[in-house]
Amino acid sequence: MRKFFTVSFISTLAIAIAYFLPRSVWAEFGGLPAHPLIIHGVVVLLPLVAIFLLVGLFWKNLLTKFHLSIIGTLALSVVGVLAAKSSGYSLSAVVGLPKSHTQWGNYLVLLAMALFSSFVFFIFSVYKKSKIASLSFRVLIAVLAFSTIGMTFLVGHSGAESVWKYKYEIGKEQQGLP
Repeated sequence: MRKFFTVSFISTLAIAIAYFLPRSVWAEFGGLPAHPLIIHGVVVLLPLVAIFLLVGLFWKNLLTKFHLSIIGTLALSVVGVLAAKSSGYSLSAVVGLPKSHTQWGNYLVLLAMALFSSFVFFIFSVYKKSKIASLSFRVLIAVLAFSTIGMTFLVGHSGAESVWKYKYEIGKEQQGLP
């Protein structure tokens, strides 16, 4: 249980540090806006962890064996979401603010943090076994995981649409494509 608390504490600390870092930290990498680079990691990692959690809800041994890795990966995902939000604000200061994308992104931050906080589930399912608490957390994790996957799609789609929709249509017209 000592490893669990150590990993949980370090993960929570990493999220807190990322949350309070100034926005300019995530503004650019090598002269390019960091937002398009960061979001690719978030769009892949966060749904993968959510899917892994969903699969683990049915195969208890999977979560028991990998729970420390899951906590660390969830923390990394939340740090990525926070970095994407921060870099998005920095980018929007230069190119404008896509309102729906920003709103969906704010919801994703809340969902990712809620999904991370579900690490408490491992206390009741791995260390101090409690069927009632474990079942309650399983339902909560399932709802949060599905919501996170859906919200990640909505955020990504609205962002891609705000950047590419009109440019793509103009490009198709110029090429004479239907």
